Amino acid sequence: MCVALPPTSSKTAAPGKVWLWLTAAPWRFLFAAGLSSLVLGRAAALTGGTTSAYFSFAVVPFFVTGAVLTAAPRWLRQDVTYDYGFLANVAVLVPAALLALLAGVSGWNLPAVLSATLVSVSYVLLLRRLRKMIFWALSGDVAGVWLVTGFVGVGLLASLLWLAGLLRGSPAWVNLSAQAMNWFSFAPVFLVLALKLIADGSSRPQLTE
Repeated sequence: MCVALPPTSSKTAAPGKVWLWLTAAPWRFLFAAGLSSLVLGRAAALTGGTTSAYFSFAVVPFFVTGAVLTAAPRWLRQDVTYDYGFLANVAVLVPAALLALLAGVSGWNLPAVLSATLVSVSYVLLLRRLRKMIFWALSGDVAGVWLVTGFVGVGLLASLLWLAGLLRGSPAWVNLSAQAMNWFSFAPVFLVLALKLIADGSSRPQLTE
């Protein structure tokens, strides 16, 4: 006797497929979260509700973490498909972004201090992950990953400077930390990633007619 199984509802299957797609590569989930944070920040900015450091510390870390955790394993020829370790960074960065938004809207300093602390923790987690990748690397562009790791380290220093500026009540330190994050961590990381992508593309054999 054959028992026909009921067809799987596309409505119930769709969320699972979306989740699998988002988590198949860290950049998808983290870039989506970063874009959401950016949109929220821009919406709050219309009412003057975000600080100058919001982009640097509530948006940039999502993109840096997603890009680095996607590119570094590929450079080291390590398979991290469906490796959910990056969700630890998400669990720290999402509340950090929400606290930064709350600080901008309310003008309170405490949420900003908590946000700076969480951003610093997220960069520590990212550096630990990179160190582990390098330790287990048997081949690949280890030097390139070390270079990116250095710029991530600058991001950690910038977030700690932001925290110090908030604790001291120093707008100059806060502004300096934002500039350091943007120009000495975020920009160099993506410059290295872009140059690596171009180099890998040019080294591939070209198809001939």
